[in-house]
Amino acid sequence: MGNLILSSTTVFTDWDINDILDQKSNSKNWDLERINQYNTDNTIGPYCDGLTYLEIEVLNNLQYAK
Repeated sequence: MGNLILSSTTVFTDWDINDILDQKSNSKNWDLERINQYNTDNTIGPYCDGLTYLEIEVLNNLQYAK
């Protein structure tokens, strides 16, 4: 078991590495998840001044890394 850190570093979710690896073996579902994540990451939010959600996430991470 391990901890998966979500958007807030104060929230931890238990995860099992075997579950993560087993998901890759089901390649169709894994590919669909990657496509959905890519679409979400590259979507420009309505109130984001032309930035994608991924760009905003990177900026937030840089801000909190200091």
